[in-house]
Amino acid sequence: MIRNTPRVAGHPGFVVLKYFMWPVGCSIEYAARLLDISPLHMQGFIEGLIDMDDDLAAKLPAVFGRTPEFWMGLQHKHDAWMDYKAAKIGAPVAATVAEAAPVAEAGKVLAENFMAPMGMSVEDLARRLHLPVRYVRKLVSGSGKMYAALAHRLAETFGTTREYWLQMLPQKQQTVLA
Repeated sequence: MIRNTPRVAGHPGFVVLKYFMWPVGCSIEYAARLLDISPLHMQGFIEGLIDMDDDLAAKLPAVFGRTPEFWMGLQHKHDAWMDYKAAKIGAPVAATVAEAAPVAEAGKVLAENFMAPMGMSVEDLARRLHLPVRYVRKLVSGSGKMYAALAHRLAETFGTTREYWLQMLPQKQQTVLA
């Protein structure tokens, strides 16, 4: 039998917590130290608020084993599941590249249309979003990654819709499932 729907895919941060940290009693602070990231960044990753990026995927094998491809694969499966859920409940996800702004545009829109008029700094936004300043700085510069949970937080912070931010997801995350 062929599945028409993707399997439920937990966030890679939860996978790390459940299958790699809990069994050995590893704390978030200790894991963050081993991975050379801030405890706040690790907490956000574990809670599913910060997605896997290439940098973290390269660091995880040294501490928890597997390969960077394995870890990125978990993120891609989770992204596909979230896109499927969004499509199923009717949240419009852009169907084509033409309908969505490039990720670099998301940072520009954020900085020019939202932060500047409010006199908000990167540090202020990071505090409001409960994210590391480094991550928000990357997002605003156009090199960060837009993801569904961040779209939700931006919508709450600036009084927009989640869909407004979701349309700025990278093309590989813009999966329309019929």
